[in-house]
Amino acid sequence: MGAPVGLFLLTLLNIFTSLTSGVLVTSCVQCHAEAECSRSKERGDSFLAETLSCVCNDGFVGDGLTCYNAKLCSDSSCCKQGYHWSKEEGCVDIDECSQPDLPCTPPQICSNIPGSFECLQPSFNIRSRSVHPYCPSGMDFVHLNGTNQCVDPCVHYTELNEDWRSTNVSMGPIHCDQNRNWQGWYRFFLHNVSARIPEYCVKSHSCGTHAPLWIQEPHPTQTGIIVTRTVCNTWSNSCCFFNTHNIQVKRCPSNYFVYKLAPPTACSLAYCAEVNGTNEGDSGINSTVPPPFETTQPIYINATTPSANTSITEGEVRLVNGGNSSCSGRVEIFHNGQWGTVCDDLWDLNDAQVVCRQLGCGRVLSAPMHAHFGQGRGPIWLDNVMCTGSESKLSECRHQGVGSHNCGHNEDAGVVCEAAAPVRLVSSDGRCSGRVEILHNGQWGTVCDDFWGLNDAEVVCRQLDCGRALSAPTNAAFGQGSGPIWLDDVHCSGNESSITECSHLGFGIHNCNHHEDSSAVCEASTSTVPPPFETTQPTHPPYNATTPSANTSITEGEVRLVNGGNSSCSGRVEIFHNGQWGTVCDDLWDLNDAQVVCRQLGCGRVLSAPMHAHFGQGRGPIWLDNVMCTGSESKLSECRHQGVGSHNCGHNEDAGVVCEAAAPVRLVNSDGRCSGRVEILHNGQWGTVCDDSWGLNDAEVVCRQLDCGRALSAPTNAAFGQGSGPIWLDDVHCSGNELSITECSHLGFGIHNCNHHEDASVVCEVIHPQPDAFHLTCDSHRLQIGLQRNIMAQHGLNALTAHLADRNCTAVRFSGRYVWYEAQTQAESCGNMMRSNQTHVTYTNNIFIYPMMNTSLRTPMRLPFSCIYPLNGESSLDVAIRPVLIEEEAMSGWGGQAEAHMSLFRNSEFTDRYPPGLVTLPVGSMLYVGVTVDRDPGFAVVLEDCYASHDQYPNSYQQYPLIRNRCPVDNSQVSVIENGRSTQARFSALIFLLDGKNRNVFLHCSFSLCNRNQGPCVSPCRGRKRRSVSSSTILDSITIGPIKWAN
Repeated sequence: MGAPVGLFLLTLLNIFTSLTSGVLVTSCVQCHAEAECSRSKERGDSFLAETLSCVCNDGFVGDGLTCYNAKLCSDSSCCKQGYHWSKEEGCVDIDECSQPDLPCTPPQICSNIPGSFECLQPSFNIRSRSVHPYCPSGMDFVHLNGTNQCVDPCVHYTELNEDWRSTNVSMGPIHCDQNRNWQGWYRFFLHNVSARIPEYCVKSHSCGTHAPLWIQEPHPTQTGIIVTRTVCNTWSNSCCFFNTHNIQVKRCPSNYFVYKLAPPTACSLAYCAEVNGTNEGDSGINSTVPPPFETTQPIYINATTPSANTSITEGEVRLVNGGNSSCSGRVEIFHNGQWGTVCDDLWDLNDAQVVCRQLGCGRVLSAPMHAHFGQGRGPIWLDNVMCTGSESKLSECRHQGVGSHNCGHNEDAGVVCEAAAPVRLVSSDGRCSGRVEILHNGQWGTVCDDFWGLNDAEVVCRQLDCGRALSAPTNAAFGQGSGPIWLDDVHCSGNESSITECSHLGFGIHNCNHHEDSSAVCEASTSTVPPPFETTQPTHPPYNATTPSANTSITEGEVRLVNGGNSSCSGRVEIFHNGQWGTVCDDLWDLNDAQVVCRQLGCGRVLSAPMHAHFGQGRGPIWLDNVMCTGSESKLSECRHQGVGSHNCGHNEDAGVVCEAAAPVRLVNSDGRCSGRVEILHNGQWGTVCDDSWGLNDAEVVCRQLDCGRALSAPTNAAFGQGSGPIWLDDVHCSGNELSITECSHLGFGIHNCNHHEDASVVCEVIHPQPDAFHLTCDSHRLQIGLQRNIMAQHGLNALTAHLADRNCTAVRFSGRYVWYEAQTQAESCGNMMRSNQTHVTYTNNIFIYPMMNTSLRTPMRLPFSCIYPLNGESSLDVAIRPVLIEEEAMSGWGGQAEAHMSLFRNSEFTDRYPPGLVTLPVGSMLYVGVTVDRDPGFAVVLEDCYASHDQYPNSYQQYPLIRNRCPVDNSQVSVIENGRSTQARFSALIFLLDGKNRNVFLHCSFSLCNRNQGPCVSPCRGRKRRSVSSSTILDSITIGPIKWAN
């Protein structure tokens, strides 16, 4: 008797799906080197869309993204702590919360996390008088099968298969979602095909309703997290006519979305759905709210810096939102201390090839456009990029000018490279030879030299586009690396596109030490290596106008003036790029361009801009042509130009500059360029000035030379720290009218009777921008404040890197000379504070503006602003209030357990402690935090991890890290002042609104005690990859707070 046909089909379907099981991915490059990429169909899209999955090869087990050698790993040696070995799945997380003996003490709730568990404190819901736990990341607390439990919304959802929700439906019955009983999570379908809510302003009378609902922000690009999105409605020529509301969204592994929906604020409003999410809705309405989006945490890739994973250099690129591959994603380039995107106008394979080469990611496969990898945020640095394909870095290609564009983030360019992971060669004089390092899990590591040979080196050389391999040195020929050893027993055929595709034991599995690090020497391809040239020997050696002490270090974009005789403030203009000095062509060269050079060098005002190689012809590359500065830029590299290396000139057209001062001067060791220790350049070397007879007249000359306003004081006795190197001047006597400090009377260069504890200093008046530098607009939907870029730059401030009280609210658009920032007219939008009376409502916010060179912890300039709106139709008051800085309010904090005390201080000397109580202070205030331990002074307290949260309990779910692994998470926001040296630890931090809402904030820190007699307790943070081993005892976490923000 034959089996029923239905059973046969079901059996066949099971066989089909089992053969293609594995982790679903968006690209085959996400699969492990020991995994196959298989193609299949997926339910939910009615078998219409092809899906990709990763399946481990025979002899290997895992989820396809990670594959383990079944033989080598069967003894659990491959599994980290908190994981156990499974024959079918490899290393599997141990669920501690399912053990008979729960590790948490009631009423705490056990939450399993990868490799460990958390004990979460319940939160009490006053309205329902019930206890709701915090769920692990990506899960939600819902009512299911008669009980309340944490579930994965991607698994437990309700299907909404209602075709009238389509954006294409404009006729038929009118539907309303207000009275619907929304419970749990939902997934949209249209004609049985997976759909999603549109991200654009849908025209009214669509989606089977009067006012269709759409989300303002793009969908999340990461799987596994739940985000909040604002829902708008279209009616009466407005994209947000009725009140908005929020919903929650999650992206699922199969690239569909689920939603936790809420009823709209009025009837005849209904959620829209579309299949492809093209974001091309034509409503005929200009939406007034540019869509903010959720920021991902990309992997920082530096293909040229050998060891410092935390350092980011000018012109560095990275690929964002490419899944598990670091060699595909949205292109972002680093400029002026900030990451920004690249517009896809003229974007093609030649441009993408340069990005792949710069990252060491092999050949280019495609150059996606139209924000294929999601829309970026912040500045758009480049537009109309035109690479030949042979450049070594994207910054060398021709483009429209840094920051000059006519694009939106929906035009962000992308790249897909051939390799799955970046590779680099370090610790040599060039990029095509050195120690082999690969990037894995966001960290650079080395390759062991067991079985290392020419075939292996051949793959590395091809991946770097460096020609054929000449040799494959072993035994750490280019020095020993640090950090992890990622690969061992590498066997390449020589034809692989990436070194990680070769056979190896598995990532991190090895029996080596760093004295066995492998290397490669390639035959540097002439198509990618600029031709060498003989460097000129200028009258004055190169110098660094911004680095305080390192006379030998030269930074990208630094300038110098050559062949100017005895003056270092006149000569032929040369700029440093890609490790080489080059000249500037005089096409379009004028006084505005020359003024920027004088300002960058600290040489006062410009006198002339000579052309036609007035100071002699240079040699080597001509880096810039058709330079067009406004005159307000702080560096020549910020000006518009034709593209680095692109020109139609000869050295008979080299540009020159003559500045007012005879020698450059700078002020160092302070938070700004207008105060600090005085240093002058003489004979190619920076040196200090002795404070004998030093006074305000002398300081006045320095301030004028630096274009910094009048002198406020002339500190002595090394007030800004002792310098090093020569002391160039002593017994300086200025009348106050000199153009340069070297023109004042003095004993002679290098003649003095001083030491560096007598170094002179200057504090100049920092001229704050005038009111016309700001433009405030209060319309019906938005508070908008514009910063005029050139005026900000004149005062050393960067208009591009500012933000509102919520640090995620950054620049939204550029218009003429202004950079615009905005918040909606809603309480808590971008940190708004709302006050109202019977006639008017006031929205107040702050904008924080940072210095141009914001590489260390500095307090930004804070500018409060307000908009007032009438609450009745008869009032005529609808104006912007001129910002006025408010007075600082008191702040205080209270400590924790008896063993350790954590306190807030009023000052940076940590001498004035606040008493216990509520902390109230303006957003963006500097916090000074100190920790003391009542213990034997032979022990030291060590800050392990510190974070901020809205919860007074230390183990809260939402954490905003400040210090991790004993080091600042962001050096521009946190500074660890003392740690592991005594019974006290100290740090300072800038903290803004954590999630855009003005809620109380608590600071939590975990500490350990370390025996100082057994050696150093804390190693330097720079270049350190993992926690240093020390003899320490972990203490319980300590908390201070609450902190309340006030605008």
